[in-house]
Amino acid sequence: MKNLKNLSKTELNAVLKSAQSEISRRKHLQTAALEIKKILKKYEVSFEELQPILSSQNKTALSKKVAPKYKDPSGDATWSGRGRAPKWVIDICDTEGIDLQIFKNNSKFLINSK
Repeated sequence: MKNLKNLSKTELNAVLKSAQSEISRRKHLQTAALEIKKILKKYEVSFEELQPILSSQNKTALSKKVAPKYKDPSGDATWSGRGRAPKWVIDICDTEGIDLQIFKNNSKFLINSK
């Protein structure tokens, strides 16, 4: 990521928004983990017992196709925005000194942007 002193006000606001979003996401994860632990204890079930069930449901969910949302401006590559970011996205983020959230908020990478 670029040195913060070199970022414009818009870029700084995007970084701030991204950081706040990540803090909120982590708080939600902590809350969810505590609730899950309570439920597992209530039903006397271990996480290991649930893993095969959760994995099979996850595979079903992952097998559904999702339309691409982002495009590589210098090529034909596309990405849905889900899962691990492809190399071309990581390369753009590194070259432009931005994080993934800023990439996703930048209309020049959106397929349907005008």
